Amino acid sequence: MRYLLFVLRMVLVVAIDTEAGAVRRVAGRQVSHHRYRRLLAQHWPHLLRLRPVRQVTVGDFAPRAGAGSRALMTIYAIAWCRRHGYRYRHTPKTRVAHADRAAGDYDAAWERELDLGAGEVPVGRKADPAVFGLWELLLDDAAPGLSLLEVAGLPLAGEFAPYYTFIDRAATEAERDRQAAAFLALMKDVLPEVRARYRSREAATATSGLTVAVHVRRGDVSTDRPDMWTDGEAFARALEQVLGELAARGIRPQVHVYSQGEPEDLAALAPLADAITCDGNPIATFRALVQADVLVMSKSCFSHLAALLSEGIVIYEPWRVPPQPGWVVRGADGMFDRAGLAARLTGPRP
Repeated sequence: MRYLLFVLRMVLVVAIDTEAGAVRRVAGRQVSHHRYRRLLAQHWPHLLRLRPVRQVTVGDFAPRAGAGSRALMTIYAIAWCRRHGYRYRHTPKTRVAHADRAAGDYDAAWERELDLGAGEVPVGRKADPAVFGLWELLLDDAAPGLSLLEVAGLPLAGEFAPYYTFIDRAATEAERDRQAAAFLALMKDVLPEVRARYRSREAATATSGLTVAVHVRRGDVSTDRPDMWTDGEAFARALEQVLGELAARGIRPQVHVYSQGEPEDLAALAPLADAITCDGNPIATFRALVQADVLVMSKSCFSHLAALLSEGIVIYEPWRVPPQPGWVVRGADGMFDRAGLAARLTGPRP
C-alpha cells in the first residue's frame, strides 16, 4: 500500500509540476522531479507490475566524473547484480572528464583499457525500458522510509550494501563501520573477475628492479577542499618510510611521482624521486600506478581504482572509499606502522 500510494503521489507531483528540471522539497529533501518523470516515462510497465525489470546498467551518472569514478560505480553495479540476482548490462562510458585528446577517442581508450564490458550485453543508444539505471535509483530518498529503489519495486536477494558515497550519511560511527564492511564484502565478490578482465588486456611496461609509484592528486583539488587535499610533506613522509623499509633490505627502487600542475609544487618529493611526471597521459599514468610494486595513493577514485587492480603493496590514505584488507593505512601526516609494510614485503601478493 505504501508503494502504491507513493507511485500515485509521484504521478500527481509530476503532472502538476510541468516545468522541466524543477526541484522542490519532497519529504524534507531536495528531489528533482525530472527523475520521477524519467522513471514514469521509461519504466511505467514495471511500476504497474506489468513487465518486471531484471536488468541494471550505469550510464553517465555524474557530470565531470573521471574514469576512476565511472569505473568504481560500474564495478559496484556488477557486484550489486551478482549479489541480488540481476543481469548487468554495460553502457559504454561517454564524456569522461580530464581528457587529454578528443572526447570520443578518450572515452573509447578507457573502455579498451578497463574492459569492464567484456562478456556483457551492451545497452543501445536509446533508453531501454527493460534496463534500470542503478545510480538514479540509489541517489535520492523519495519519501520517509522509502527509497527510489523501493519505489521501483526491485526485489533484492541477499544483504544490501550501500555505495561508498552514501556511507557518510550513517547516523553513528558503528553504523558507518557496518556499512563500510558491507560495501567491502560486496566488492570482494567481483574483484577477482574485474582484475582478470583488466590483466587480459593490460600491456606490461618493461621495468628493471622494484618500482614505487606515488600519485599526488592536484588539478581539480586545492587547499579549498581540505577533505580531499593532502600536502606534499605528508606524501614525502610516507615515501621516506617506504624507502627506509626497502633500504633495510638492501633494495634501491625506482621512484616515480605522478601529479598535475607544476613540478615545483612537489618540492618536498623531488629529493626522493627519480622522476616526476605532471599532466602526463592519463592512461599511461594509470597503468604505471597499477603495475608499481608499491603504490602510495591519493584520496582519489583514479588512485583507488589503480590500487584495486594492483598486485603490489598499497599505502592507503583514509578517505571516503574504505580500504581493502591488506592495505597499509597511513595517517593524515603520512605516517604509518612500518611493521605492516614489512609484513607485506615478505608476505604473498594478491
